Amino acid sequence: MKKILRALAKAVSFLLAAIVLLVAAVGVWHAVALRPFYASAIAEFPMPGADDRAFDQQALDYDEESGLFFFSGYMRDGTADPVYLVDAKSGNPVKRIALLNEDGTPCTTHAGGIAVTDRFIYLAGSSADCMYVFDKQEILAAEDGETVRCIGTFSTKTGPEDGARVSWIARDNEAVYVGEFTMPWIKGYALRANHTLQTKAGETKALMLGFKIDPEAPLGLSETPFVAIALPDYVQGACFDGESLYLSTSFAFKLSEVVKNSLVPEERTFAVMGNEVPLYSLRREAVFRLPPFGEEIVLYNGRIYASSEAVNMLFKGFGKLWGSEHCWSIVPPVA
Repeated sequence: MKKILRALAKAVSFLLAAIVLLVAAVGVWHAVALRPFYASAIAEFPMPGADDRAFDQQALDYDEESGLFFFSGYMRDGTADPVYLVDAKSGNPVKRIALLNEDGTPCTTHAGGIAVTDRFIYLAGSSADCMYVFDKQEILAAEDGETVRCIGTFSTKTGPEDGARVSWIARDNEAVYVGEFTMPWIKGYALRANHTLQTKAGETKALMLGFKIDPEAPLGLSETPFVAIALPDYVQGACFDGESLYLSTSFAFKLSEVVKNSLVPEERTFAVMGNEVPLYSLRREAVFRLPPFGEEIVLYNGRIYASSEAVNMLFKGFGKLWGSEHCWSIVPPVA
């Protein structure tokens, strides 16, 4: 029995030593690879929800009207997804609002994307192929710790093979865009077969669909898309700056990237949700690398602000090595 216990103790010691060495190796590798990031990036303010062990940070957007950042994510304990509001100028937290479905039950989507317009807040519905829509003024008026109900769902499909998964959301002044995340080598992330396209950028397997903002529409958007953009793999979020489209890409411990792209017209249309829309691919122009587990991005005051999943969850120990408990901003990469 003693021999067995000694063997187990040695095995545990070996395992712990291996973990320590792995963490040290990852830390050294990232310290070298991320030197340009730490030399120019700014730790703007503490990431909201970092002290909540059940919260998994995912997305952010900036609202010009209120001057607030809106952060979203999901709760691993099955409670309602929260949205955190942060004052953009001071970086101070304003409040936390729990989100409910229309029937009053907790909203427990992945919340991998959030977009704020003049009237509505859109939350990504992931594999449900929809966005959960909330009244912006209701959330702004709510007190810290209160709940707000969804006022409706905006569908991004017309059938099983026609539509788009809403992994993340982006917007500009004229439209809201839903984007898909794919890892082709993992079946759980496989998308619709007709989203695999041969484009000027090569083979792509994910799409970004744009829906025009419509003040007369019940949920603020036209029901059918006006454009489709073919995406590379591993996209977690996007933001626009003039004619440039910046993508946030990441997967596991691979360094995250913010990639500057220009839109390239394809000489054809794409049939989606009962509509033939112009199809674009992307030309990669510049890249800037960030710590792993990067999520959504947004442009504010000429800088790109990035959210990170490493602030919580199983990766928090690594996240501390990278400084992921802060929301960082970078200068948009240029060619």
